[in-house]
Amino acid sequence: MASCDNLHQWRRALEALETLQSADLRLDTDSDDFAPCCDLAISACAKGSNWQGALEMLTKMKGCSMRTGDVTYSAAITACSNTEEWRVAMALCGELMMCHLEPGIWCTASAHACDKVGAWLQALSIFEWVSDRTEVDGALAGSVLSSLSSSKGASCALELLRCLGRQWQPAVPEVEVEAGSAGVLCHRPGIVVVNKASGESTESLLLRCSKSFGIQLRLASRLDAPTSGVLPLACGESAGKYLQAQFAGRLVRKDYICLCAGPSLGEMHSSAVISQPLLTTGQDGINSRTIVSKIGRPAKTAYVVQARYWHSAPPVEEQELILLRVRPLTGRTHQIRVHLASIGRPILGDMVYGTPAVGHACFRLFLHCAKLRLFDFTGSTFTAEAPLPA
Repeated sequence: MASCDNLHQWRRALEALETLQSADLRLDTDSDDFAPCCDLAISACAKGSNWQGALEMLTKMKGCSMRTGDVTYSAAITACSNTEEWRVAMALCGELMMCHLEPGIWCTASAHACDKVGAWLQALSIFEWVSDRTEVDGALAGSVLSSLSSSKGASCALELLRCLGRQWQPAVPEVEVEAGSAGVLCHRPGIVVVNKASGESTESLLLRCSKSFGIQLRLASRLDAPTSGVLPLACGESAGKYLQAQFAGRLVRKDYICLCAGPSLGEMHSSAVISQPLLTTGQDGINSRTIVSKIGRPAKTAYVVQARYWHSAPPVEEQELILLRVRPLTGRTHQIRVHLASIGRPILGDMVYGTPAVGHACFRLFLHCAKLRLFDFTGSTFTAEAPLPA
């Protein structure tokens, strides 16, 4: 069931569930012990945009008094929000509020559904409902920020972000950090920005910096192991929520430099946006693989041509090396690498998404996060830059 869920195979998940229920396996398929299988089936339906199947499974679970909780409702709401049925998702959310279900990831799923269609007022209502009962997490705050930004403008989103900053900053521990130590590029209260080297995983860098600074640092984003450049780290839980809210709210701006190979993308300063839905399988950055798929999540990548190089003179138009400045407008796994490969311009040194010739053309992946713009706890912007490695 988990494999079907992970690979977005909702039909096979429902077939497996039906097989379990019909086979003579001495399983009590109406008991709470069977609920995790049903949760996974609903989750698979959500990833496959089969909202009817998800709601039918939820109705069956309720009918036999099977345990339904945070995971169950979150998957069902996500299934509806992945289609045009966001009003069904909102109706389900309202039902849960009336039943006084404890706030959980179903609240974040509901706010995300609102964000997809620009229903900022409903998203804000969910935010206020959760705030009255418990602490808001970064993911929920991010969905509301994104909804406000796209519907009411960046100024409204920043006003809420500043309120969150005032609420979360008192719990942020003080950390003494010297610029330049442990690859530190710059720092603000609660936020340390470091320069990650190619070949080091984000997780190992996090552990090394936590030990160096004597505090448990947290991640709000990551860079692939072969990618180098700017990486922000949060000092403690509250700062982690603040950074997560910014990333989830799409308020952070990241610029990458990469060298790719293929046909010309136009003259110098030519620009375009790649818009292709991406589907990721795998549970971590090491084993994850991403493909362009109609059932994937929306993804957009903007690029500008910075320089062009040829192997011979006169130029061979069919094949050149192109230096790009790239800005991901969404944050999907391996997004830049997959998007450029999908238009026939894989990044040099990419052994996963490039051809063998392109993969061996550079001793490392030629992808570098050069610039990052985010907000400190006062709501003011600050920028960190990392030079392209020699």
